[in-house]
Amino acid sequence: MNLPDSLAARRAAVGNASLAILFLIVHTYEVWSLAYQGRAWLFDCVVGLVVCGVALARELNRVLAAAAGLTFVAAAAVIAEALHLPPEPGVAATLALVILVASAVRAAPVVPAAAVAAAGAVLTGMMAAFHPGPLVLWWGCALTGGLLLRRFDTRRRLTSLIGRFARRGTPVRLQMPDGLTWPPELTATICRVIREGLTSATRHATLATAVTVTITCDQETVTVEVADDAPAIGDRMPVSSGHGLGRIRERVEKLGGTYRTGTRPGYGGWSVRATVPVAAD
Repeated sequence: MNLPDSLAARRAAVGNASLAILFLIVHTYEVWSLAYQGRAWLFDCVVGLVVCGVALARELNRVLAAAAGLTFVAAAAVIAEALHLPPEPGVAATLALVILVASAVRAAPVVPAAAVAAAGAVLTGMMAAFHPGPLVLWWGCALTGGLLLRRFDTRRRLTSLIGRFARRGTPVRLQMPDGLTWPPELTATICRVIREGLTSATRHATLATAVTVTITCDQETVTVEVADDAPAIGDRMPVSSGHGLGRIRERVEKLGGTYRTGTRPGYGGWSVRATVPVAAD
C-alpha cells in the first residue's frame, strides 16, 4: 500500500471510530430517555444496535449495507406500529440510515446509487403514514450529502494526482468544468489515463515547460487529454508501446472508448487522449 492509500485508510479508520462513539452516545441517551419515561425501550435498543452496526460495516459493500439497513428499518417500523411500540426508526437508527444512504450514493455506480436513493424515498413515505413528521429531512440530508461528496471525490482524485506530478518540477494545468460527477469505475479509468500520460511526459518530455490535463464531458462521453508542449526533437518513443499506456489502451477500448497518442498538429508537443462512454461502468 502506497502512502496516499495508507493515509486514506487511516483517516477512514479514525472516522469510523468517531462515528461509533457518536452512535453510542446518541443511542444510549435515546434508550435511557425511553426507559425514564416508562416506555418500552428494548425493541428500540435492538433496532438501533443492528442498524448502527450495519452502518459501521458499510465499507464491506456499501450498496448491500444500505439495502440491509433500509429493509431492516422498514420491517421494524411495521412491527413497532403493530405492537404499539415507540415509532421506528429512532434517532440513532435514523442517523445510521443517513450514513448508509449517503455512503452508497457517494461511491456506488449510478444505477445502484439511484436504487438506494429511491428505496430511501419509499421508506420515508411509508414511515410518514405511521407517524407524520419531518421524515423527509433525513432522506434529503442523505441524498444531498452523498451527491456533494461524490462530486468532491471526483475532483479531489483528478487534482491530487496532478498535484503530485506538479511537485516534480514541470507545471501541470488542469482544465475541467465544475460540477462533473461520474461513477467511481469511470473516475478510476480517467485517473489511470492521467497518471500514465503524466508519467510519459515526465520521462520523455524533459524540455516541456508545461503539461495540460483537459477533461470535457457531454451526455454520452468523457474525454481526457494529457498534452505537453515539448519541442519535437528526433523521434519520440511511441507512447502506446509502453507497458502502462498499452494496458490503458486495452482498458479504454474494452469499455467501448477510443484512445490516441501522438503529436498535436498546429500545437506541437505530444498528447495522450482517451474518450470513454459515460455508461461504460
